[in-house]
Amino acid sequence: MFSNGTFESGTTGWAAQNATLTAADYQLRIAISGAHASVRPGFYQSSIASVQYAPFVVRGVMHAPTVLVSVGPYIATDTLSSFSYGVAGFRHAVLVLDSATIASSFPAVIADSSGYTVKDYLSCSFASLARCALVDNGPNLLPESDDFSDAAWTKSQSSVSSTTETAPDGTATAQMLAEDGTAAALHRVSDTITVASTTNLQYSTSCYIKADNRTWARLQMFEGTGSAIASFDLSGGVLGVVSAGTNWENVRATIDDAGNGWYFCALTARKTSTSTSLGCYVEIAEADNDVVFNGLNQDSVVLWRATLAQSSVPTRPVATTTTAIASGTAQTGSALHLKGLPASTNGILLAGDYVQIPGIDQLVRARTALNSDAAGLGYFEFEPLLHASPADNAPVIDVTPLARMMMEESSIRVAHRPGGFIDVEFTAVEDIAA
Repeated sequence: MFSNGTFESGTTGWAAQNATLTAADYQLRIAISGAHASVRPGFYQSSIASVQYAPFVVRGVMHAPTVLVSVGPYIATDTLSSFSYGVAGFRHAVLVLDSATIASSFPAVIADSSGYTVKDYLSCSFASLARCALVDNGPNLLPESDDFSDAAWTKSQSSVSSTTETAPDGTATAQMLAEDGTAAALHRVSDTITVASTTNLQYSTSCYIKADNRTWARLQMFEGTGSAIASFDLSGGVLGVVSAGTNWENVRATIDDAGNGWYFCALTARKTSTSTSLGCYVEIAEADNDVVFNGLNQDSVVLWRATLAQSSVPTRPVATTTTAIASGTAQTGSALHLKGLPASTNGILLAGDYVQIPGIDQLVRARTALNSDAAGLGYFEFEPLLHASPADNAPVIDVTPLARMMMEESSIRVAHRPGGFIDVEFTAVEDIAA
């Protein structure tokens, strides 16, 4: 999405911050103007149209011959920022966007205001801003994801029992959530956990829900003062009311037909408070967003596998028992579960397409087509085997994938003909970091 990302048009399209720019031979030079306590020297492009709530990665290949400080990309939005500082070389930063415009994106900025002078400079040979996918290691902060009868789940004017309904995975593990006869009441199950006090963290909760006597349900995340909510029509497979209460922003939801009457219902939002309490509710509704009603004894919905994760996009449902899986489970081998893909899209990748996994410095090639469901989840099969396990939320990049390579030969012989073209051929192998 950056224009002139290889600088063949010089500095066209780029602006400097506390620095001056020059370009030659496909290299951009960023000369530092001086030390600044709050505004980092760097270069950027701004106000780029993008896709709201989708993950993007900014990359820069940087050299810092005179600067012995941390350097890396930086993405700014209206309310959030994403940094990825380290030594010079290839660096990347990832952010799931709250808005449909990226305010400013910096392929390279300096991390602090010390350690450099006006004589110092950086150079950059490649810069890129592109949509990406994210690794989904299947974190789940909720214990007893499949057993709503367990004491981990509080039953309010409701009861949980076994059912003859088959769960989406073909097992007999689904459960019935039935309302009691209490008038003007909420009929639900809930689990409240402790989370970080950090503000502006995104959370996503989900559950498979199937209609029984009731055809509406609602998911809610509650941080002690306000709630994020989403209602789901289990007969038509469409969203109802989606709204944000106090201390919640950027609420969105999805509903995906999982077959046999089941729907994968997901709610995602950003918690703006420092509250360390986060409650997840699955509620019976008698209509769209109508969850306070006179119970009719045994009217019900069917539930399976509740999930909560610190994530900016819906995550795949993973079973837990007595212990939550905060960071998910490391993925190995020749396939990865992904999230943050374009929803309901086939052929996102085709066999033979190359993909970069920068968190582990590896280039892989798709073996089959990559498709996604309505929640933006997909399963990516590739070759060769992973040499390391990527972290949850690590980017997976298919736009101009890069690789760290080294020459297999000790030298290259070049036949030079003055005034003509020169062909150079050599063999390179991927340089895998230890």
